[in-house]
Amino acid sequence: GGVWIVLSYGPPEARLEFLENDGYSQHQDMLSFVCEVISIPKSQVLLDGHSGMTSIYPYEETNYYAYICTKDPGKALEKEAMQNEAFKKKEGNAALVIKQQRQKERLDRDGHLAKKASCVE
Repeated sequence: GGVWIVLSYGPPEARLEFLENDGYSQHQDMLSFVCEVISIPKSQVLLDGHSGMTSIYPYEETNYYAYICTKDPGKALEKEAMQNEAFKKKEGNAALVIKQQRQKERLDRDGHLAKKASCVE
């Protein structure tokens, strides 16, 4: 698995559903991560003797958030199996076998980069 670091104004209740992405049907082409959340307090800004600033965001947050997202190999395999099953229902078993053979050929030829290429198809 890999690690992805996201810095955001958005609190966990607005971000984790997308980053952890357990719902295959909602976001079937997105990766699933296990996320650690670190809250980082915002600095108070003094402008003309007044503390703070007006936020343009729908929620008044006093923190930034760092999301340390680690790819979950188990979820990735489960999601890949679901994608293959959906492909098989749509295109048929023979098409799935051909697709998997091509993926294996790319993996043998290109190594770990082959997985990224197969996502573009």
